[in-house]
Amino acid sequence: MRRTRNSNILPIYRRIGAVTINSKWLIIGLFINIISLLIALLMNDQNIAYATFLTNLLVIGIVFNVSNSIYIFNFGMLFNVLWYIYSIGIIVRNYVFSMQLNQIQLYILFLSIISLVTFNYGYLIKSVAQKDLTDYSINSKSMKLLSLGVFILSVVVRVYVVNKIGISNYIFYSRASRSQVLTGMKYLIMFYDLIYLSNVLLLDSYFRFGKKIFRNLFILSLAISTIMAIIEIDRSNFLKVVLPISFILYYYKKVSFKKLILLGLTLLCLFISWKSLLSGIIFGNQIFLNTSLSVPAETYAWTQIAENIIEGLSKNEINYKYGYTYYKAFESLVRPIFQNYEALSTWYVKNYHYDVYIKGGGFAFSSIVEAYLNFGIFGVAIVFFLFGFFVKKIEYRVHLFNYRLFYALLLSVSYKLFRSEFYSIFKNSFWIWGVPIIIITYFSSKTKKIRNGFILNKPMKGGPAE
Repeated sequence: MRRTRNSNILPIYRRIGAVTINSKWLIIGLFINIISLLIALLMNDQNIAYATFLTNLLVIGIVFNVSNSIYIFNFGMLFNVLWYIYSIGIIVRNYVFSMQLNQIQLYILFLSIISLVTFNYGYLIKSVAQKDLTDYSINSKSMKLLSLGVFILSVVVRVYVVNKIGISNYIFYSRASRSQVLTGMKYLIMFYDLIYLSNVLLLDSYFRFGKKIFRNLFILSLAISTIMAIIEIDRSNFLKVVLPISFILYYYKKVSFKKLILLGLTLLCLFISWKSLLSGIIFGNQIFLNTSLSVPAETYAWTQIAENIIEGLSKNEINYKYGYTYYKAFESLVRPIFQNYEALSTWYVKNYHYDVYIKGGGFAFSSIVEAYLNFGIFGVAIVFFLFGFFVKKIEYRVHLFNYRLFYALLLSVSYKLFRSEFYSIFKNSFWIWGVPIIIITYFSSKTKKIRNGFILNKPMKGGPAE
């Protein structure tokens, strides 16, 4: 009996990373969640009912991701987990303080669900197929020179910035003060995040070539980026260190998915309380230490921004942007320096929290809110569908060296979809990640065409084991 293409795909996906997914247990898990939802409704507690409903959506999203992805550790899985954290935050806060969701908060939750559903649809809509792809090879000598160049440039920029600010000021400056100084260094800020490309480039090269120089440089690059992420008390930089490296380790089978889950749970606790915990340790502020034990504002702050924007639009106090913010985001890829544009996060704090603005402070934003501010509810659906589709196209080519580097780095901005706008996420990204990867590709030579290993009975060399 001839087997169809799809019949070959699913069993292979379910064996990736030595994790066997049994459909029976997935169905049982969904059944338990549905029963818990009914119990929550009978208890007449809205917060528990809404939290259970969101949990159901998370489980469904994970089921589809596991069944349709080449890697269990992927952008889609990460997006679903982060979506859950940032969506359930307001519900947990209300439950703790014995409050109920008001009408506008329910609408915000509805928008959040739309972002999840449309992202997953775009992420999973593309059918998996066997495809011939052209990989690139580069000899270890050339890679040494390129990697060394990226590493030296990234370290020089970091050292110069610290020296410019002053070591003591750099350590004890508030994040707002440090950001103001960095904003004034227009040319240097283009290369400030180059250290994260250095991390993944050196680690990937070490696994490909086995040369000690790559390993030693990677350890040094990792130490510098980790120390600076701790000093800067920036969860974004923390994720830029951890997530890309974790993916490269997983890709080369140096760490199992089960170990990644244990690591992820630990990192999740650090991620949520990162600012408050480190602020308390570095600055000795007991208030910061105490707030880390309460419901973290990080998980629901974006809903407060959404309330202001939705109310402003409904009262005609602000106008829809009709794509202008996305135009400026794409323009920043070409003109990262020579533009005079006020990011939405800056515009928001300036108009809604002026007392914070004049002190140099700021608020993050949200890509969900940005999409709504541009095109309303349809904007949320379209933007997240397209983003899911775009990410999946990259993931399909992750066996290729240049795509693998970019995909690993892309994982680190996943949480910013809920806490920033597209301009702030991707400004300078083309120059600090895209251009170096293009240069590496340019100096590489094309090898014979390879068969993409998505539906083969044997995974490609270097990829995760079944």
